[in-house]
Amino acid sequence: MQLRMWFLGDQELDEALDRGYEEGGYRAALLRYAETLAARPNAAREYSLDLAFIYAWAGDKERTLEWLEFAYQTRNGSLPASLSRTQRDFELVHDDPRFHDLRRRMNLPP
Repeated sequence: MQLRMWFLGDQELDEALDRGYEEGGYRAALLRYAETLAARPNAAREYSLDLAFIYAWAGDKERTLEWLEFAYQTRNGSLPASLSRTQRDFELVHDDPRFHDLRRRMNLPP
């Protein structure tokens, strides 16, 4: 995973990633990056699925589910494929009833 490539040249996000890593390693870097991105205007509409991925990689189950819900509410077109059975990025939430409810609302198989 190369987060710097997602928003290439975005100095604020690059700095957040660097500061987080210096302060606490990989997980802290992911969380600082996500918090910086989430604070932007229209984050729920523009970055919801990106944020769900980042929080999942950081191991934050609650925020992963929160941003997956935002992706659903904003009708993110990439969400169905991201929730496929072969998608391992969201294994963290596979056992959560809220994840199953989201899949049910999207008419995805259980």
